[in-house]
Amino acid sequence: FIAADTWRGHRSLEWRVDTDAEGRFRWEEAPADEVLIDMGKQQYMMIRNHRVTASDQEYTITMQPMLRIKGRVVDQETGESIAKFTVCPGIDWGDGRAISWERRRMKSFTDGVYEITFDEPRPGHYFRVEAEGYLPGVSRAFDDGEGDVTFDLRMKKGVGVGGTIRFADGRPVAEADVFLCTPSQGVFIRNGRNEQSRESVFVRTGQDGRFSFPAQTDRYCLIVLHDKGYAEVTEEDLAKSSDVTLQAWGCVEGKVLIGSTPAPDQDIRVLFDRPYDRNAPRVQIDCRAAADK
Repeated sequence: FIAADTWRGHRSLEWRVDTDAEGRFRWEEAPADEVLIDMGKQQYMMIRNHRVTASDQEYTITMQPMLRIKGRVVDQETGESIAKFTVCPGIDWGDGRAISWERRRMKSFTDGVYEITFDEPRPGHYFRVEAEGYLPGVSRAFDDGEGDVTFDLRMKKGVGVGGTIRFADGRPVAEADVFLCTPSQGVFIRNGRNEQSRESVFVRTGQDGRFSFPAQTDRYCLIVLHDKGYAEVTEEDLAKSSDVTLQAWGCVEGKVLIGSTPAPDQDIRVLFDRPYDRNAPRVQIDCRAAADK
């Protein structure tokens, strides 16, 4: 398919066509100036924001096969296949930011064999392997045009992250959401709820209040959300005690006035200002409310 994407800085055109049997397409009503177009086909790498301008000359555009990576995941010491593991694709944006792990695209594999594909062009592609009882394994960087690649990964054993969430009186907290936050995977909490649950790493406690995550190599902190409270714990805190105490939610109340007159329906936000550190666990929090009548 060929589709118009951006014209004069805006995504204002709705035009799409499929190529014919010879791979050709024609756009009779194209603007006279430059348009950015996208191209895609199954089993091929997408082409994004390709610059074209209406002309009598025919363009020749070459599509590359998608990036396909396969291989084995084994124990570093024994060489034996890892029985069960997950593979999470990642994006290197090429600007110094931490790798963005696409957890919604994460897949499970067994018997030490995996295969993943990438069809969106990026400055760099990575993947991360997680398995119970092992430290996460991260691949090298892959380029868009590498085609079919074989890459084996050797996993090193490691101790996981775990503990128990408790109320102030020591009782375990059931059905609390515990989020593992790193520089590349964080939380955005609004009014006590995580707004990015599909991209976050979290588990829910059982009746015993316990939680566990695979072993970690990145800096991390834990965020705990529950109807009755909140907790934030650094890895240093967790090393001192595996018990995490839930703190009751606070409350901010007030009145909005314009001069001396009550101002109904005004939006109120409470923002938590944290100094930016690209190497620190990523946590964003705000609260919103609307003034009543």
